[in-house]
Amino acid sequence: MEEKKTTSISLSTFFLILAIIAILVMGVFIYKLNNDKTAEIQKSNELQSQVNNLNGTVSDLQGKLDNISNTINSNNSKQSETNNNTNTQTPSQPAEEKIKYDVEVPLSEIENIKIGIDDTEIKAFYQKYKGKIIKLTGYVSAFGDKYACNLGAELATGVNIGNSQSYKTTVYAYGVTYSSDIIKKIHHLKEGAKISLIGTLPEPESWSHPVEIHLTNIVEE
Repeated sequence: MEEKKTTSISLSTFFLILAIIAILVMGVFIYKLNNDKTAEIQKSNELQSQVNNLNGTVSDLQGKLDNISNTINSNNSKQSETNNNTNTQTPSQPAEEKIKYDVEVPLSEIENIKIGIDDTEIKAFYQKYKGKIIKLTGYVSAFGDKYACNLGAELATGVNIGNSQSYKTTVYAYGVTYSSDIIKKIHHLKEGAKISLIGTLPEPESWSHPVEIHLTNIVEE
């Protein structure tokens, strides 16, 4: 009986020890598992934080690129507009032609001169504007290639002008030229068109004809 009892106690002790060992092993395993899980969570949180930081950096860079692109496009647009304005000219009246005269003379200053009757007024007119490039505006009454003038021995191309009411019957001034560029402009004129004669006054051979202008340009108004 005593041997059986001793054997029973020994087995109970063995199983108890075995159970304790199992519990300890399980405890260590669970502890390690929890530590590994916590580490993974921390690592995941760190990675998410890095991703968020990268997204913020990308957004900042994209904003800067957009600003640079908008600035470049704006500058290109302004440059294109500037170039267009610079290259735009009115074919019949380029900007540089507007300044090539010294004084603008109103046609009314000639209208009342008694040409062929009293030389005093016409002489005074020539004396007043001698040596100056004048601009005289009127309406085309006639134009052509057979104009006798003080330019030279050959006939010149010329154009007559009068005022808006009597240009068909009364000539107050005419311009003459040998310049091929100005001749082209004269040949494209129409009777009654408003134009400006730009040029100089010659020393007249006679005071009995209208004011003669040696043309440097013609401008259609």
